[in-house]
Amino acid sequence: MKRIKFYSLLCLVALYLVIQSGCKKKDDSGAPALPPSASMDMEGLSNFASKKKSISLSTDSSNFKAAWKFVHSWDSITIKFLLVPKLIFIEALTGKEPVYDNTNEQWTWTYNKAINGNGNYQSVLTGKVSKDSMYWTMTVSLIGGDGLTNFMWFEGKTDLNQTGGWWKLYEPITKKAYLLITWDKKSEATKSIKYTNIFDLALDKGTYIKYGLSTKADYNAYFDIFCTFPQATAKIEWNTTTYAGQITYSGYIFGWDSALHNLTTKPAN
Repeated sequence: MKRIKFYSLLCLVALYLVIQSGCKKKDDSGAPALPPSASMDMEGLSNFASKKKSISLSTDSSNFKAAWKFVHSWDSITIKFLLVPKLIFIEALTGKEPVYDNTNEQWTWTYNKAINGNGNYQSVLTGKVSKDSMYWTMTVSLIGGDGLTNFMWFEGKTDLNQTGGWWKLYEPITKKAYLLITWDKKSEATKSIKYTNIFDLALDKGTYIKYGLSTKADYNAYFDIFCTFPQATAKIEWNTTTYAGQITYSGYIFGWDSALHNLTTKPAN
């Protein structure tokens, strides 16, 4: 009888261990990888916009200049509306250590970021795994300032294998979403990122710019640009090594060579 009771006790202990192992919290031994800076930063904007410095005043480069104006306008917009949240996020990539919360089953990065001319921000970045994705939120407070306390500046989602995702940024005064960033990355040579204006109060809601790299031999980089007010579309393609390229606009192709000199204009079709 004692032997039977002993074996019964062993079975109960074994059953308890199985149940406990099945209900165990997620492993907090290793923090998840943060999304790359390129998931938020459209690096092609500043690279292309800076090329205008190479143009001689006497050079006939009106085709490149037209393409540059499209890109430069977006570069100016992103500096105004995206610079601070982008810098706050990139700071998390500089070796900041997260803490795992067993109750909420999420990781939290807490740190300060001082930005010249914009103040000192206390930032709380959280990441939580759900199936095959990671969900993110960034909440910030302006230290010593007014109007920005525990404000969720952006949220996002990334694939666990870091091949794509999205970010949604919110405007501090109205608290409305104003910019959607979508990105995908098959490789360093084949990737894209898109900025879309989603601000409900904007006349040009729906306007977007998409930057991408491809494996095409002639033009391996491109911008797709769409404006809703006034409505217009443009496609800019160029070679990242030679900077020869073209802009397709209003039914015509306006090209330039590696010296940024105009090429003969031709119909798009």
